[in-house]
Amino acid sequence: MTKCNTRFGFKRLKLLVITAILLFLLIEAGLQVLAFSFIDTGSFETFLDKVPRKVKDLDTERSIIFVGDSMTYGIGASSQKTSYPGWIDQILTKQGQDFKVVNLGFPGTSSDDHLAVLKKLPKFSTVILRTGENNDWKHRKSYEFLVFGNVIQIRTMKFLQILFGNYLGLGKNKFQLSAFADELRKVIGDKTLTVTLYDYPGVDTAFHQKLSKEVNIGRVVQAKLTIGNVSEDLLAADKYHLNDLGYYQDAENFIDQFLKLKWVSERLNEDAIKQASKQKVIENLEWLKINQHLLLKGPFRERVFDTLKHISVINPVADTSLKLLERDLIKIMIFGFFDRRVINSELNQFLETENQNASDLNYVVQLFEVLCCFGLKSENETDQLRELRKLLEEKFDMNLEMFPPINHPDLEFLPIEICSEIIISRGWHKESYSISKEWFRVFKVKMPFDHYMCVNQ
Repeated sequence: MTKCNTRFGFKRLKLLVITAILLFLLIEAGLQVLAFSFIDTGSFETFLDKVPRKVKDLDTERSIIFVGDSMTYGIGASSQKTSYPGWIDQILTKQGQDFKVVNLGFPGTSSDDHLAVLKKLPKFSTVILRTGENNDWKHRKSYEFLVFGNVIQIRTMKFLQILFGNYLGLGKNKFQLSAFADELRKVIGDKTLTVTLYDYPGVDTAFHQKLSKEVNIGRVVQAKLTIGNVSEDLLAADKYHLNDLGYYQDAENFIDQFLKLKWVSERLNEDAIKQASKQKVIENLEWLKINQHLLLKGPFRERVFDTLKHISVINPVADTSLKLLERDLIKIMIFGFFDRRVINSELNQFLETENQNASDLNYVVQLFEVLCCFGLKSENETDQLRELRKLLEEKFDMNLEMFPPINHPDLEFLPIEICSEIIISRGWHKESYSISKEWFRVFKVKMPFDHYMCVNQ
């Protein structure tokens, strides 16, 4: 009887082991197929061997090399042409700039991998580096094995490490920032590289901030794009990656900051930039006219703001019609969208200008009051407003009242002129806050008041 039980127990154990092995092989096969169907880049080692050929004979004065992980490669985009380096290439080409863009992003890579790529680049290269998001798990090499000179990844182990590495004790060899910074500093010095760190969208920037200080790069381009809010469905392909539209926004954010860098401005064709900005203003106005149904969505307001930025690039002092368009859009952004960026920009201009007349001072009061009523979202912003009030009062010798914020629905657009109770309670003149004429001049249609309901206080 004991022998029977022992034999039965052994058979059951054997069956469990075989089942576990078959299950492991099935999962591994599925993950390998999924990996190759999802992305056909091959191994990182093969990619690294090809880097010298990709950068051979580059004119380093007119080339920008992008190094990073899947966010640089463009996972989630329909093609590498619509990754963020791909969009940057298209934007620069449209602006008449003859920079050559090289995308050396590779999915799943860590900062150590990116360092290996930098070592393969020619001297005097210009590099945009987005790095660090995979460091928490990628430095653990227990899922990689060398077979006949080729690195083989056991993807089931890799998957478990990504999910449970810290809990299973697989993360003992933590990534060392200081050691990486020392290596990066050495490579930059040896090859005389110009490196700019570009933050991931919607991700904590602490790693890039620390790295920039350690290496003394001093040029961190902030990504303004955020995902995970109302824009997620429009901009994100999955939890970690953008789609074509998201990467386009990412690229535009980058370009805005990139063009301000001193070493870039020295190489730019200014006439081409202004011509491209004029074309962008035309395209934006057409988009805005067609998409007024998106008025309550963030993209509409951001497109208006983008139009203002391009008008400022053109510098419309001598162009009366363009200057009028700029003032109309500014008024719409202030009295329709209550945009803090535009209000603060207007107030800062007044602080920098001497000899204000009575009309200008009335406008300053208007801006400050709108900022009080509609522009405050946090205690920190309230503190900033108190500092601004102090500066304005000292500059213009006036007394400004801090109105309490108005509670209103979560709308992106709320024309003040339809809020009769607010106008009466504040003692405002409706005509001074109206944007009806400006709206009609810009969009050639009446403002759609019927869609909006003002709030009671």
